[in-house]
Amino acid sequence: MAITGEQEALWGVEYAVIMSAWSAGGGKGKKPKPRDYPVGTAAEEAKRARVLSQAKAFQAKRRSKT
Repeated sequence: MAITGEQEALWGVEYAVIMSAWSAGGGKGKKPKPRDYPVGTAAEEAKRARVLSQAKAFQAKRRSKT
């Protein structure tokens, strides 16, 4: 739900045009890749929670050593 159907369709058209130009140019260089989808909010929250959990564990470990 991060992008609309219209946006996804435009990205498809854009990629088709880029691939046509790349192919017409002899296919030299790296093959173009389609756009990546944006990261969702759930993935961002999970990553943030994991980092905070690791930071708290590290701080607790350091406190217990002193």
